[in-house]
Amino acid sequence: MTTRTKFAVLYAALFLFLLQFILGCQFFVETPQEAGPEKKIGDYMNLTPEQAKEMLDKDYKVILLDVREPDEFMKEHIKGAINISLYELESAIDNKLWPKDAKIICYDSNGSSSRTAAKSLIGSGYVGISNLAGGINAWKAANLPVVE
Repeated sequence: MTTRTKFAVLYAALFLFLLQFILGCQFFVETPQEAGPEKKIGDYMNLTPEQAKEMLDKDYKVILLDVREPDEFMKEHIKGAINISLYELESAIDNKLWPKDAKIICYDSNGSSSRTAAKSLIGSGYVGISNLAGGINAWKAANLPVVE
Protein backbone atom coordinates (compact mmCIF):
# COMPACT_ATOMS: atom_id res chain seq x y z
CA MET A 1 0.00 0.00 0.00
CA THR A 2 1.47 3.33 -1.00
CA THR A 3 1.75 6.29 1.31
CA ARG A 4 -0.88 8.13 -0.69
CA THR A 5 -3.33 5.24 -0.32
CA LYS A 6 -2.64 5.04 3.42
CA PHE A 7 -3.44 8.75 3.83
CA ALA A 8 -6.61 8.37 1.76
CA VAL A 9 -7.79 5.50 3.96
CA LEU A 10 -6.86 7.44 7.11
CA TYR A 11 -8.74 10.55 5.98
CA ALA A 12 -11.77 8.49 4.96
CA ALA A 13 -11.82 6.78 8.37
CA LEU A 14 -11.43 10.11 10.15
CA PHE A 15 -14.23 11.63 8.07
CA LEU A 16 -16.56 8.72 8.84
CA PHE A 17 -15.73 8.90 12.55
CA LEU A 18 -16.43 12.63 12.70
CA LEU A 19 -19.64 12.24 10.73
CA GLN A 20 -20.84 9.51 13.08
CA PHE A 21 -19.89 11.62 16.11
CA ILE A 22 -21.70 14.71 14.82
CA LEU A 23 -24.83 12.79 13.86
CA GLY A 24 -24.77 10.85 17.13
CA CYS A 25 -24.56 14.02 19.20
CA GLN A 26 -27.80 15.29 17.68
CA PHE A 27 -29.70 12.62 19.56
CA PHE A 28 -28.37 13.77 22.93
CA VAL A 29 -28.94 17.50 22.54
CA GLU A 30 -31.98 18.70 24.46
CA THR A 31 -34.11 21.54 23.40
CA PRO A 32 -36.81 22.96 25.68
CA GLN A 33 -39.54 21.40 23.53
CA GLU A 34 -37.95 17.95 23.81
CA ALA A 35 -37.27 18.19 27.52
CA GLY A 36 -40.87 18.57 28.60
CA PRO A 37 -42.65 16.47 31.21
CA GLU A 38 -43.07 12.75 30.58
CA LYS A 39 -40.43 12.76 27.82
CA LYS A 40 -37.58 10.32 28.28
CA ILE A 41 -34.29 12.04 27.45
CA GLY A 42 -31.22 9.83 27.24
CA ASP A 43 -31.72 7.45 30.15
CA TYR A 44 -33.66 9.61 32.58
CA MET A 45 -37.32 10.47 32.77
CA ASN A 46 -38.69 13.99 33.06
CA LEU A 47 -41.52 14.04 35.59
CA THR A 48 -44.32 16.53 36.13
CA PRO A 49 -44.63 17.75 39.72
CA GLU A 50 -47.71 15.55 40.13
CA GLN A 51 -45.85 12.48 38.87
CA ALA A 52 -42.91 13.21 41.18
CA LYS A 53 -45.24 13.62 44.19
CA GLU A 54 -47.01 10.37 43.36
CA MET A 55 -43.67 8.58 43.07
CA LEU A 56 -42.50 10.02 46.41
CA ASP A 57 -45.80 9.11 48.10
CA LYS A 58 -45.72 5.52 46.83
CA ASP A 59 -42.08 4.65 47.47
CA TYR A 60 -40.30 5.79 50.62
CA LYS A 61 -36.94 4.70 49.16
CA VAL A 62 -37.00 7.36 46.43
CA ILE A 63 -34.20 9.88 46.94
CA LEU A 64 -35.18 13.48 46.29
CA LEU A 65 -31.99 15.33 45.36
CA ASP A 66 -31.94 19.14 45.43
CA VAL A 67 -28.90 20.26 43.41
CA ARG A 68 -29.22 23.98 44.19
CA GLU A 69 -26.79 25.87 46.40
CA PRO A 70 -27.21 25.43 50.19
CA ASP A 71 -28.53 28.99 50.70
CA GLU A 72 -31.30 28.36 48.16
CA PHE A 73 -32.13 25.06 49.86
CA MET A 74 -32.35 26.75 53.26
CA LYS A 75 -34.85 29.31 51.93
CA GLU A 76 -37.20 26.61 50.66
CA HIS A 77 -37.13 23.00 49.55
CA ILE A 78 -39.39 20.05 48.97
CA LYS A 79 -40.00 18.02 52.13
CA GLY A 80 -37.65 15.06 52.38
CA ALA A 81 -35.08 16.44 49.94
CA ILE A 82 -31.37 16.19 50.51
CA ASN A 83 -29.14 18.99 49.28
CA ILE A 84 -26.01 18.27 47.31
CA SER A 85 -25.17 21.13 44.99
CA LEU A 86 -24.38 20.40 41.38
CA TYR A 87 -20.75 21.33 42.09
CA GLU A 88 -20.53 18.77 44.92
CA LEU A 89 -22.33 16.01 43.06
CA GLU A 90 -19.23 14.48 41.47
CA SER A 91 -17.74 14.01 44.93
CA ALA A 92 -20.94 12.35 46.14
CA ILE A 93 -20.87 10.05 43.12
CA ASP A 94 -17.21 9.22 43.75
CA ASN A 95 -18.02 8.42 47.39
CA LYS A 96 -20.80 6.04 46.26
CA LEU A 97 -23.48 7.57 48.50
CA TRP A 98 -26.22 5.58 46.78
CA PRO A 99 -26.52 2.19 45.13
CA LYS A 100 -26.44 2.29 41.33
CA ASP A 101 -30.09 1.14 41.15
CA ALA A 102 -31.37 3.84 43.55
CA LYS A 103 -34.44 5.77 42.42
CA ILE A 104 -33.33 9.41 42.40
CA ILE A 105 -35.39 12.45 41.44
CA CYS A 106 -33.18 15.47 40.76
CA TYR A 107 -34.49 19.02 40.99
CA ASP A 108 -33.30 22.61 41.08
CA SER A 109 -35.03 25.96 40.62
CA ASN A 110 -36.21 25.52 37.03
CA GLY A 111 -35.00 22.13 35.78
CA SER A 112 -31.78 23.06 33.98
CA SER A 113 -29.08 22.15 36.53
CA SER A 114 -31.03 19.08 37.55
CA ARG A 115 -30.85 17.81 33.95
CA THR A 116 -27.07 18.17 34.17
CA ALA A 117 -27.12 16.28 37.48
CA ALA A 118 -29.28 13.53 35.98
CA LYS A 119 -26.85 13.18 33.06
CA SER A 120 -23.89 12.97 35.49
CA LEU A 121 -25.61 10.23 37.47
CA ILE A 122 -26.51 8.30 34.32
CA GLY A 123 -22.93 8.70 33.07
CA SER A 124 -21.71 7.20 36.33
CA GLY A 125 -23.85 4.10 35.93
CA TYR A 126 -27.01 5.00 37.85
CA VAL A 127 -30.18 3.60 36.30
CA GLY A 128 -33.21 4.92 38.25
CA ILE A 129 -32.83 8.62 37.53
CA SER A 130 -35.62 11.16 37.00
CA ASN A 131 -35.72 14.92 36.64
CA LEU A 132 -38.42 17.19 38.04
CA ALA A 133 -39.30 19.18 34.91
CA GLY A 134 -39.46 22.87 35.80
CA GLY A 135 -37.82 22.31 39.19
CA ILE A 136 -39.18 23.64 42.45
CA ASN A 137 -40.80 26.52 40.56
CA ALA A 138 -43.06 24.04 38.74
CA TRP A 139 -43.66 22.20 42.03
CA LYS A 140 -44.89 25.42 43.65
CA ALA A 141 -46.91 26.38 40.56
CA ALA A 142 -48.74 23.03 40.95
CA ASN A 143 -49.63 24.16 44.52
CA LEU A 144 -47.55 21.42 46.09
CA PRO A 145 -46.04 22.11 49.52
CA VAL A 146 -42.52 23.30 50.27
CA VAL A 147 -40.61 23.65 53.51
CA GLU A 148 -39.67 27.27 54.19
